Amino acid sequence: MYRCIIFAIIQYAMFILPHMTSTCDATRDKISLLAKELHEVSDGREVGNFAATTYFARKFSAHCGGSDWKNAYAMVHRRARAQSVRTNDILAARHHHQRLAVSVAVEAGLADRVIGTLSIFFYALFSDRALHLVTYSELPGFETALSPVDEHVDWRLSGGIDDELIDVLKYTYKGVRGYAGDRSYDRAVIDTSKFWPVYMVNDFDAADELLGLQRKEPKEGTPHFSNFDMRESPRGHGETPVVVLSSNRGRAFRLFESPQYRQKLFDFGLRPETCIACAFHYLFRPNAQVEELYGDTFRLLSDNSILKIGIAVRVGDEVFGGGDEGQEESHLWSIAEPYFDCASQIESTRAQAGQRVLIYFISESLKLRQLAKKRFGEKILTDTSTTYDHPADRTLLCDDKHEKCATDKLGRAMQHAVGQVLAFSMADFHVYTSASGFGRLGAWLNFGWHHLYAIEKGRRKCGLADYDLLREDSAKWAGM
Repeated sequence: MYRCIIFAIIQYAMFILPHMTSTCDATRDKISLLAKELHEVSDGREVGNFAATTYFARKFSAHCGGSDWKNAYAMVHRRARAQSVRTNDILAARHHHQRLAVSVAVEAGLADRVIGTLSIFFYALFSDRALHLVTYSELPGFETALSPVDEHVDWRLSGGIDDELIDVLKYTYKGVRGYAGDRSYDRAVIDTSKFWPVYMVNDFDAADELLGLQRKEPKEGTPHFSNFDMRESPRGHGETPVVVLSSNRGRAFRLFESPQYRQKLFDFGLRPETCIACAFHYLFRPNAQVEELYGDTFRLLSDNSILKIGIAVRVGDEVFGGGDEGQEESHLWSIAEPYFDCASQIESTRAQAGQRVLIYFISESLKLRQLAKKRFGEKILTDTSTTYDHPADRTLLCDDKHEKCATDKLGRAMQHAVGQVLAFSMADFHVYTSASGFGRLGAWLNFGWHHLYAIEKGRRKCGLADYDLLREDSAKWAGM
């Protein structure tokens, strides 16, 4: 009965609020979300299950401003989006407003792919381009673990893209991994008035130039970008209908240094500490497979009565797939010990009297996870049975050497990576390997403040005032 009453009140409020000029967009968004949640309960879809999508949608609504910027870009995207990108028909039946930014997957792990994609998203947002995400070969697409957010944008390209448009943007090009030569289109094959490539893999300067950012003091005679307009980027090709890009570098945080876009971001309701999480949750939500794998973990980490400390220890690619079996426990623990020492300091200064403390621990090393569980018992939440694979390891094959089996394993690896990153983001404080993007990404998806503790080498101070500053952390590894 109480659900029916609440549902009636919410429905009434939704009809009245749009006519009340004094009501802000954010309030209407929250009421719409409540109505959606109650509708899901009444449909039975949430009975006995923790809905991670609802949890993250609440966070997004609370921290990412009103609906104006979200709806405005959604409208741009709906008008401009494509079903496919083909060299011979891209402008055949297109309107003058059709502008696309196609982000090509990087042959890398989840973190590098996400942070590069989010930088390209902000480019698409400020250049009025519809963002599409594509992959190639056996590399799993984002859609293996993440779904578009229906009310925002659908970044999928259902009809595909011609291979010649993405070939120059593949990390392995001309048979060479990390090919460092020319990455431009062959003008005899591709009309560069319609298509233009931007390759930014491992290249901060190229990523900064796309967004109009300066890494260093400009040399004499170099433009200061004082009147920079992202709609005119890439420089000299701003009018090109389709820009195809690839990046594993995070530059979104630095947009708050931009004289052109800093205030726009603030006007949107975004902040330096929330911009990464807001962009991610605008584009993505965990799909059903991730919810099935990590539903119980998400539910436990959503308990606000618990002090939750996330620890992410990156041992190295060599321990994926069970590669840590021959490593000594003492060696593995010597790597992890500074992280747990930091967590202990956080607990001693942050936990309230009688409060339960839970450590959520992730690492690619199964042996290390098992060792941590033996040491900390019920105080630690970690997976002690799954051998993780790297989601970009195309050498993965099943026993029967069947190609689809390799693709399935890569897809499952992507689902585990997404599940772990999102679960890690739900902790209150985050301790992670500095020379890695995986834990850092999860920490930055938290929407939080003064909660970052990156481990370089050995022990560090992790007291009340010893957290890492956003600006400093955003400049480490692959950026943010």
